[in-house]
Amino acid sequence: MNSDSAHWICPFCGDIDESCDHLLLVIDVDESDVHGLLKCEVDLLNDAFENLYRQVAKRQAVCGTGILYAATRSFFFNYGYIAGDKSGELYAELDRDYAREYLMDALDRAPNLERKEIDGYQCMWSEMPEAARALVIQGTKEIQRLVTLPGDSREWTPIELGGS
Repeated sequence: MNSDSAHWICPFCGDIDESCDHLLLVIDVDESDVHGLLKCEVDLLNDAFENLYRQVAKRQAVCGTGILYAATRSFFFNYGYIAGDKSGELYAELDRDYAREYLMDALDRAPNLERKEIDGYQCMWSEMPEAARALVIQGTKEIQRLVTLPGDSREWTPIELGGS
């Protein structure tokens, strides 16, 4: 990351250092590498999605609404796991990065958010970083809630694979 560039100036404090208190995230679009104040929260969100996908495979069901429903359905029907695979390995190379979409959806509700794409990096600053952090944590807790629901919960819809 080139922090000498005028592109990296914080819109709130004018700082060009990566340790700016307003810099929520810098995401390397090509490599999915993440830096910034919310790195830990993003790691927890990604872990929550992995646990959600494990439950999709275990329960053979989908859940949630919106992005979560799309993610669980895509995981189940497309690339999530191979039916009958005895290794238990999850395979989550989906056509879309649902965890990132979920993150961006949460951050879009953050107050005074500034987003800019610079040289292959998605950069986000917020004048109120704690409010943004709370939104990401809230979204992660929702995924964790779904994961811990009992098997017969109405929020999980069983699906059977077609075939013979």
